[in-house]
Amino acid sequence: MKKIFIFSVFFSLLSFGFSQEETKDITPFFSYSTFYSQEQGPYVETYLTILGHSLYFGLPENDKYFAQVELTILFKQGEKIIDFKKLLLKSPENDDTTKVDFLLVDVQRFALPNGIYDIEIKLVDTKSPFDPLYITDQVTLDYDAAKTAVSSIQLIERFTKSEEKNIFTKAGYELIPLPLNFYPKSVSSLTFYCEIYNTNLNPGPEKPFLIKSYIEQLETHKITAGMQIFKREQTRDVLSFMHQFDISVLPSGNYLLVVELRDINNELLAVNKLFFQRSNPVADADYLAMNLAYENSFVTKITSRDSLAEFVRCTRPKATDNEKSFIDNQTKTADLSKLQQFFFAFWANRSEDPETEWRNYYFEVQKAQQAYSTKIKKGYQTDRGRVYLQFGAPNTITARDNEPSTYPYEIWHYYQLDNQRNRKFIFYNRDLVTNDYELLHSDAFGEIQDHQWQLKLNQRNFATSDPDMQKNDWGWGSKVDEFWDNPR
Repeated sequence: MKKIFIFSVFFSLLSFGFSQEETKDITPFFSYSTFYSQEQGPYVETYLTILGHSLYFGLPENDKYFAQVELTILFKQGEKIIDFKKLLLKSPENDDTTKVDFLLVDVQRFALPNGIYDIEIKLVDTKSPFDPLYITDQVTLDYDAAKTAVSSIQLIERFTKSEEKNIFTKAGYELIPLPLNFYPKSVSSLTFYCEIYNTNLNPGPEKPFLIKSYIEQLETHKITAGMQIFKREQTRDVLSFMHQFDISVLPSGNYLLVVELRDINNELLAVNKLFFQRSNPVADADYLAMNLAYENSFVTKITSRDSLAEFVRCTRPKATDNEKSFIDNQTKTADLSKLQQFFFAFWANRSEDPETEWRNYYFEVQKAQQAYSTKIKKGYQTDRGRVYLQFGAPNTITARDNEPSTYPYEIWHYYQLDNQRNRKFIFYNRDLVTNDYELLHSDAFGEIQDHQWQLKLNQRNFATSDPDMQKNDWGWGSKVDEFWDNPR
């Protein structure tokens, strides 16, 4: 059953003042969650929303106008298609083409065995002269029927109680998914849903356990004040958990939404995390209030304003959005005292031993300077230097300087990146001369994600007017797909 919904989040985030002539490409938002069914095993739930103003209406049919999208979803392992669906999404019928303030919303479920799958989505506006749009992603299913686990955390746009059972309902509620992880200042709440499995096995039958949920700042790993709840529960096979956080005073930045399970001894049973971003300039002004006493600390020994300003600038790879604003806008004008105050607060917010934390970090800054600096950029200002300082050294680096059809590139592979596993970054050097490799694409959250990265990497010797071309015959000698899929 297909439904058409109007999302308050989307309408507060996006303007729909577009004419048909101004829109050329489908504008979709895609996400997915993974769950576990005791009857069917693991499954993936996909969420797709398409903005009405980005679609064409073409000639009327039966005196009515409507938009239509052909949707194909593939789950693949290598070149083998494991499961797929192909369907049509149709807009409401209208008397003219001016009513574009609608959304096409689709939810699908795919029962799949545990494993790693490539998701390929093809969107065809059947009334548009333009080429299809492709979306690619990757999903990992790793559920153990004998292990306590937390499902994916699903963001919810709105919910209502419902006795009707359909693709949108869970635990007695109709849950309208929010298929993007960005919250503008006009949105004051964050609602989410997840499921908890097998607590009857651990900690055991009819035993109490604790659900702890909180919002954690990505860069500092600190729990945001007022953004934490606890709920005591009894063990069972499956438990549904839904909560709504008031984020009206949450400042702009990058965050993790966390759900933890703990036993009566406070031992961690299971955890899952979801990345999201917040834009809230109203709350930003108070966030950087630096009230920590810095007198008699290590920062007072730094008496050269120029040296301290440079120390502040090199912290940017580990800074929050608000800290970056201070670094970018005030290091040139702030006096020594204000810089000392900021610098101490920066490290005190990250460690109980801020001086040691700073000295360890500065040692890495010097290593980045040696490895990644250019004639016009310091090491920490380059993309590779930033990633190195933010996440540490990768487990493997695949460097290719002389492939005939590509720009020089490096693929960095991290086995573990915070709570993410198997994350990769690809950097490339477009000018072929300097040491400045630009970040082209990454599958880590909060990083640049570009489904056209292969096309851009190969534009050294290959040009196309088709921006949606995916798999091409790049010529001989390129192993980038092989190295991306299997880094070494």
